[in-house]
Amino acid sequence: MRATAMNSSAQLVVLDAFCGDTFSERGGFLSATLPAFPHCFHQTDFVWIPCVFLLVVSPIIACQVLANRAIELPWTPLLYAKSVLTGVLLLDSVVLLLISVCESFILSPPAAVNFVHPASLALSMMLMLVWILACRKFGKYTSGGLFLTWLLFAVCGLPELNWWIVVLLNRSHYAANVTVTDLLRCACFFIWYSCVAVEVILFSLSDAPSDWHPLDREKVSPEETSSFLSRQTMWWFNGICSIGIKKPLEVSDLYNLNAGDTSAVLVPKWDRLWAKAVNGYNGKREQVFRKWRKREQIARRSEDAPVILAARGALSVPRIDFTAVEKQLAAEMPSPPSIIWRLFVLFKWEIIPAMLVRMVSDLLQFANPFLLKHLIQFTEMPQAPLWYGVALASAMFAASELSSLMLNNYFYLMYRVGTRVQTCLTAAVYKKALRLSSTARRDKTVGEIVNLVAVDVGRFQQLIPQSFQYWSCPLQVTVALYLLWNLLGVSVLSGVAVMIFIVPISFIITLATRKWQVRQMTIKDERTSIISEILNGIKVIKLYAWEPPMEKVVTGLRDRELFCIEKCGLLRTVSDMLNSAAPFLVTLSTFATFLFIDRSNVLTPQIAFVSLTLFNQLRAPLSTVAELISQTVQVVVSNRRLKEFLVAPELSVYINSTQKDSSSQERVVEMEEASLTWDIHEPPFLKNINIRVAEKNLVAIVGRVGSGKSSLLLSLLGEMERIQGRIAVHRRAAYVTQQAWLHSGSLRENILFGRRFDEYYYGRVLDACELYADIAMLSNGDQTDVGEKGISLSGGQKARVGLARAVYQNYDIYLLDDPLSAVDAHVGAQLFHNVIGPGGILRNKTRIMVTNELSFLKYADNIIVLANGEIVAEGNYRELTANGAFKQILEECENERRELTRKLAAEEDGEEFSDDSVVGDEGVLLNESPIIDQLLGSSHMSTVSGMLSRNRHSSTCAMRRRKRSVAKYVLSESSDETRTPYCSDMAEHVETGRVKTAVYLEYFRAMSFYSFGAFVGGRTVE
Repeated sequence: MRATAMNSSAQLVVLDAFCGDTFSERGGFLSATLPAFPHCFHQTDFVWIPCVFLLVVSPIIACQVLANRAIELPWTPLLYAKSVLTGVLLLDSVVLLLISVCESFILSPPAAVNFVHPASLALSMMLMLVWILACRKFGKYTSGGLFLTWLLFAVCGLPELNWWIVVLLNRSHYAANVTVTDLLRCACFFIWYSCVAVEVILFSLSDAPSDWHPLDREKVSPEETSSFLSRQTMWWFNGICSIGIKKPLEVSDLYNLNAGDTSAVLVPKWDRLWAKAVNGYNGKREQVFRKWRKREQIARRSEDAPVILAARGALSVPRIDFTAVEKQLAAEMPSPPSIIWRLFVLFKWEIIPAMLVRMVSDLLQFANPFLLKHLIQFTEMPQAPLWYGVALASAMFAASELSSLMLNNYFYLMYRVGTRVQTCLTAAVYKKALRLSSTARRDKTVGEIVNLVAVDVGRFQQLIPQSFQYWSCPLQVTVALYLLWNLLGVSVLSGVAVMIFIVPISFIITLATRKWQVRQMTIKDERTSIISEILNGIKVIKLYAWEPPMEKVVTGLRDRELFCIEKCGLLRTVSDMLNSAAPFLVTLSTFATFLFIDRSNVLTPQIAFVSLTLFNQLRAPLSTVAELISQTVQVVVSNRRLKEFLVAPELSVYINSTQKDSSSQERVVEMEEASLTWDIHEPPFLKNINIRVAEKNLVAIVGRVGSGKSSLLLSLLGEMERIQGRIAVHRRAAYVTQQAWLHSGSLRENILFGRRFDEYYYGRVLDACELYADIAMLSNGDQTDVGEKGISLSGGQKARVGLARAVYQNYDIYLLDDPLSAVDAHVGAQLFHNVIGPGGILRNKTRIMVTNELSFLKYADNIIVLANGEIVAEGNYRELTANGAFKQILEECENERRELTRKLAAEEDGEEFSDDSVVGDEGVLLNESPIIDQLLGSSHMSTVSGMLSRNRHSSTCAMRRRKRSVAKYVLSESSDETRTPYCSDMAEHVETGRVKTAVYLEYFRAMSFYSFGAFVGGRTVE
């Protein structure tokens, strides 16, 4: 004890020598009207705090500046003022240092602190000036580290400001001790503090950005150029709020996304991370497969052993159980890569700072019980100075406000991360859906893919802001229980026992909820799929009056789904009830135990109020456990579904694609001994295909229905599975489908399809595709909305728009899958000569066209005849006309047309529906749905089956073309397309006003007024 006291005394002596006065003198600190610190404190602790803070944040500022690397900021009055004032502060610090140096020569040597103090300030100002210039050089508008440093300088300078004011106001009292150098230091300090106060104001503003802006950044969000203080207080958002007060917000009122929130920035980062993980996963799977292939070979040989031994009269050998082998193989398969871990790796630099902000916010909440304890003590101390109580109350207010500010910023940061996660996962699902192999597509329904984006990805987004609860809830409970232990002792254990009792119950409820959640999602996938199929075949359903059975099917699925939702809701209600009652039960058991274990225990105001504050802070983490468990269960289910989808088999990349320059006679498309299939486990559909297409050639592919013409084009796009051979496509390829399609948007947007508008070339495309007459009939011209939310176009119009879309892309190779089948014969001839033929707009492009229109074949440089997936003949028109097989195909096509003409002549002229009535907007046939087939039964489907069988795949297009060629049943383009012009307004609008009382009453009636009354009563009692 004595040695410790001596060491402390020696340290104080050293500090006194460093300061030149009594460092430890704190006379009147508690008894004064205002707290008074020794003058040495002003020049040491209160100066070193901001200086050390600047050193700590300097690496962070350096990383931000180097990572920014934007356009250099221009010199503005604000930036000049910041730099000049920092220079003045640097000069002021140097003057203080020179005053001490001069004093050491003229008068007695000053204390060491008079040298260290200005030197510390000078070095800090030099570093501050460096960071100001660096931020300008690398285009950083604002810096939180610099603003907080200036704020610390201003706050830490208040005690010295008060000290000098007291000295000047009481000059007569301090006149004997104040020297000329002290007056100079006083003047330097007032200059210093005035500049620091102005710097705090200047650094609360952001520097002006450069005048140069990219073309696509016209409506930049003010957040990107706002100051640090504006971002923390969300001041930059006031512009949107003011507009929302004046009128309902519209999309045009909103700003563009920040650069870091766009899919163009986020998706490539995610693709790199996920591709690396999937490659590792596929490598492990391949290792397991190789090992089991060896075992399978041994197993197959041992399977044949009983037959050989029985022939030799030996005993039988037990056969291998291949079902058990498959189970063992599944057990050895590696787990799919973790989506959650890749998301954390991708956004760790956004998540970790947000978590630190949340941690500080949580810890600040426990400052109030501590300050409340001292405030109660203050009320019991009459001799305590008033400023002490005011300081405690102000500290409680500041802690609450700062905690709330940091909490709001945490949620803002994490909601932004959640939006970025949604962007990445949505793009991943979309890309994966395009790359799925044909085998995987059979296992993945449209409803499942829609739910992955609409539901499962959304659950990830919703959980991201709540992810802090996994560590925040235990942290808050632990700190609260520790503080309660210091107040109530062992009585806290009874409250802990209550919490331990509730946790297993919540876990059991979680398991049950997860089971019903999985079942509900399975039913939802089925319901979404069947609704999609019903909408695609709505015309047939209406014509055959199938609404009641369809409604019954959907209602049955929805009832099953609601049953699962009801079960989950009941379990969640029980869990919510337990977690809501948990804080009250913990408080009750703890206070009861405290009073009964010892008669001397008394609930004093200090114990009672502080304990109640801590118990109240326990309410939030304990009541959120149920919600966290529910969201966790949902995300676990969604995580499994997403992982299974994202690791599903993809189409193998077998196209050798290059973009090299060459002569006009180079082979741009090559297939050598290529055999391809739609399912890798089935025999090849295309066999031994050998094709060489020269640049700028027109190649026609003909053949019977089902011979593989469309499959051949799709194989050049990489949509099939290659078994053997080599396929090379040395240019960019555009594909035109049989079934023309439109996306929601204007007619011009459908043609441009993301390309920049070129008025001259756009006009050439419209002229070549015979679209000027159609556009003239539309009320808004090519700005008329088409697609799902726009007007309906005829089949011929859609075909010409689809062809125009492909032509406008100006690619090198065009794969045309019978694009003229939906137009009239004379219109088709014009389109061929204006677009595809030797004199068309695509004459300098390579064209591979599937067609059965015999009149076009003579213009082809090469004709390929397919039969049963093989090339049976190849050559130009003159060569093939001498071929017997080719003549036979021509005769079969002519017989088909005659047979069609005879059938059409036998039909009634007043036919109630056309071919389009049995095909959905996207060309999906109703009888392709196994679900509807099963639910309706064969008796219902047999009637429509005969009708739909005439409209399958390429035969649909052939029938339409030949039907239109018959004069009696022609619906000419002019009569079909001169309908009353109609333009739908696709602009969405938002209903304004207040919700009607009838809506509330309907809602209360649905939940029953008894339940509503019980809910309101419970909330009132709570």
